[in-house]
Amino acid sequence: MSIPIRYRTAGTTNWHDAEIRNISESGVFVAGTEIVPEKTRLELAFEMPVQISGKQESPVLCGGKVSRLNTRAGDAKHLFAVSIMNCEYLHEGTPISASSNRKIGEMAASALLKAIRCRSKRRL
Repeated sequence: MSIPIRYRTAGTTNWHDAEIRNISESGVFVAGTEIVPEKTRLELAFEMPVQISGKQESPVLCGGKVSRLNTRAGDAKHLFAVSIMNCEYLHEGTPISASSNRKIGEMAASALLKAIRCRSKRRL
């Protein structure tokens, strides 16, 4: 399984591209290019698989915490597990918010959706 994902440390503005290697009801296993310390709070944006959401093109914004690091030798990616604490579906034209009372940066949902969908098409 390989699902494109964008993530960043909660409260920061720089998004990092990565891929989900495994997804479950409680979290995701991510292969990223940045080292992320255990217990770091992250914001994650990706397309929820149709097997979970029940429909195509279901972009989500989730909040989570790094729960485990995997330091396998020989893998160029940094592997880490993120426990999902909250998740919301994104809709075009609305601001992205991890909670109802704050915006995440200045990026609109449509811009993030475009970035996620572009990465999804490239992997096909």
